[in-house]
Amino acid sequence: MPEQYKGFPEYYNQCLVALFGHPFFEWKLDHIYDLEAGQICETVVNYNVDKTYQLILDHHEPMSEFDSTWKLAPLSCRMPIRNERLQAFNLETNERFIIRRSKLRYIILLSKVEDDFFIPNNKDKILKNWIILPLFTYKHKHTQSFILNDQRLLSPNRFYVPPSFTVGLRLPEESAARYNLIQQSVDRDIHPISALNDALKMQKGIKISKEALKLMVYHYFKNLNILNDLNEGSDSIESQYDVFKSVVNELIDANMMR
Repeated sequence: MPEQYKGFPEYYNQCLVALFGHPFFEWKLDHIYDLEAGQICETVVNYNVDKTYQLILDHHEPMSEFDSTWKLAPLSCRMPIRNERLQAFNLETNERFIIRRSKLRYIILLSKVEDDFFIPNNKDKILKNWIILPLFTYKHKHTQSFILNDQRLLSPNRFYVPPSFTVGLRLPEESAARYNLIQQSVDRDIHPISALNDALKMQKGIKISKEALKLMVYHYFKNLNILNDLNEGSDSIESQYDVFKSVVNELIDANMMR
């Protein structure tokens, strides 16, 4: 293995090509801002390594709310209820500002989510988010055995991501996709990354292949063990779900026709 790496970066690519005919990374040849699952982008990722803090309203200036003062306090579920709505901050009754660590990081897009819960039946106000999987670069403190444990697919909380040799070196280091930090990000806050495609002599986006994405997602759900528990019994959860969904829809349709 190259001296600068503690894992075997080329193995994932070799195995995927040999088994499924596709590499780990691929070029995104269409428009870079037409976001898709598996695409490598960057955005601000929230995470915590210690306590979570919140901002508590210390002195409210109702006529000029931006002149109000706040104080920092540890987050607690047992906090006094704030009854007033803060119009300038678009903060509803008892909503809070939470202070968390964050950093601009590379991410893998998993799934697009369009949510109309807060403003129903208004297509212009639908929140367009992506479920994202953050990437964290391995550091000097991570031993070779630690990294190889991830690459062997033995860690339930992480998936080894090799450097992006085949699509330029925008991701020059080994990194870990950390499942415990899966979160949502608004699409306008997501910035696609690109690299120089030598064949086309132009910048193109990069993504992981569908085969790599399927393995990455399956590894996550397999190690949650939720589906294993739900599949106890004669019928699988998939068949039970399909039957339940069908019957519920039939009842609703029949009632709406009355």
